[in-house]
Amino acid sequence: MDSVAEDLVRRATRVAMTGLVDHPDAHHLPIGTSVRVLAEAGWVVDPELAQQMMAIATQRAFLEAECVRLHRELAKLQETPACDRCGCTDEMACEGGCAWVPNSRFLDLCSSCITPDGRCTTPHCGTYSREDTAPFGWILVDVAGSTQPVRWHCSPWCATAAMTAMGAEIAAADMAAAAGGDLS
Repeated sequence: MDSVAEDLVRRATRVAMTGLVDHPDAHHLPIGTSVRVLAEAGWVVDPELAQQMMAIATQRAFLEAECVRLHRELAKLQETPACDRCGCTDEMACEGGCAWVPNSRFLDLCSSCITPDGRCTTPHCGTYSREDTAPFGWILVDVAGSTQPVRWHCSPWCATAAMTAMGAEIAAADMAAAAGGDLS
């Protein structure tokens, strides 16, 4: 497949996922069902061609994910530094390139996964409130005793980071209360 066709497949896949956002189980819909939904919405002119393109995109995504998984395993065996979130290494950077980001968590994280100020790079991660409808698979973090608002996070990694920050806040408040003698 030439680069123009590959680019079209990537764009079609992104458009398809955007068009299916209103379906709560969009990530689990069979390709045929996805194409039918998109055709009914007027997003697809030739459903048979769209189904073939989505099948190719799905196979490609699976193979790319498997290559990344195998690369991570190899990096572990070779003790090569790898991003703790996405698994990229110096030899196999993220698509579009990335760089190591120094951070307060002392984790190996790349610029595709975290900003220099420690925020996730996934759009809206940690910004949706309880009342918002978050994308399928996101995790709602609500820690009793924390002053941080209830928020949706994109992955277990981000949810854990949020809970760790909230736990540190609660521990600091407990230590301050104990130092001041106020344990109420």
